[in-house]
Amino acid sequence: VSALTAPRSPLLAGQKFDVVIVDEAGQISQPAILGAIMAADSFVLVGDHMQLPPLVVSEVADQAGYGISMLMHLAEARGFPDAVAKLTMQYRMNEDICHFSNIVAYKGLLKCANDEVKNQKLHLPVPPKLETNVDMKWIERVVNPNSPVVFLDCASKESQGPVNTAEISIVKQCVKELSDCGLAMS
Repeated sequence: VSALTAPRSPLLAGQKFDVVIVDEAGQISQPAILGAIMAADSFVLVGDHMQLPPLVVSEVADQAGYGISMLMHLAEARGFPDAVAKLTMQYRMNEDICHFSNIVAYKGLLKCANDEVKNQKLHLPVPPKLETNVDMKWIERVVNPNSPVVFLDCASKESQGPVNTAEISIVKQCVKELSDCGLAMS
């Protein structure tokens, strides 16, 4: 059952729960989550309000606050500081990626769980080949396991409408090169 379907589900009509747990709550708009949390005496919102916000296509809806999740609203409200449990130990990102995340969003609060997480690198079964085409030298940085954070500037590439074919081409080149280095495409 999802937060969006709970209020309309015939199986759950009139049901009352002790607790409702909503995962990825940072991605659900406040109106969309209300039906689910109103069906319980208490609720737990799990997620990260610093990551993807609710998807709002309408500019009017966005201006009306639909782009703000209940999780964000409560996490940043002055009256609920004790209701938020910040999980600062992370088990996914190596030290460089964690550092970048700390700069752009987490104010230095994220920490790598252990040395294994901190030092993990991309493992490529086949070493990358050196690029001889000067215009393609950038791809070497993409597949370099010692460069876990790489930015590719596509701003100068032309885009028409909502689809940026130049960006698509760059992503395809990155995926192809990683595949050629033996990275599983799953």
